[in-house]
Amino acid sequence: LTELGFQPIDGWNSCFVHDKWQLYLTVYVDDFKMAGPNEHFAKAWKMIGTKIKLDPPVAMNKYLGCHHAVTEEMWDLNDHPLAELFAKGDLPLGSAQPGKQKVACVEYDMSDFLRQCVDKYVELAGDRTKPLKPAQTPFLEENTGSPCGQEPREGEPSLECEGKPSLNKKEKPKGQSPTGVLADIAVRVLMKVFYAARI
Repeated sequence: LTELGFQPIDGWNSCFVHDKWQLYLTVYVDDFKMAGPNEHFAKAWKMIGTKIKLDPPVAMNKYLGCHHAVTEEMWDLNDHPLAELFAKGDLPLGSAQPGKQKVACVEYDMSDFLRQCVDKYVELAGDRTKPLKPAQTPFLEENTGSPCGQEPREGEPSLECEGKPSLNKKEKPKGQSPTGVLADIAVRVLMKVFYAARI
């Protein structure tokens, strides 16, 4: 890619930019996603195809388990979420002009994959699964108590563990570290969720 004019972005692994054509490219194993001016896509893909074998490029749809819904909407620059930064000059306007104009919008939808995460948890937890309650995300209220199974810090409560009493210095088993109820499946569940978080 560097031989073709794509330069890696410092601190963003597997992300590249082509300054001349104003293209942004992400690479994950054998999955590529490119963004930029339409007029440069065909020649960029053709150029990359001279170095490695590629499938024909397709319109943006699903990438790494994330659905991309592309729409066009009429927006006024003053209604833009970053309008304040545009007004201060902290962000370049680019081709944006005052007044309403048609803009391309992309919605990133991971709901299918996250349902798989929940299904995997239910499958692995088996009889230990409690009825699942609706939860708002991503802004969950942080609990100020100490994590289940850990000694509470001064002035903080200790959370009760499902099926186990709260542990303190007197109750902690000698020579044994506290073990959560779902310790045997935690890694498998978390690794799947981490994949979603990475996207």
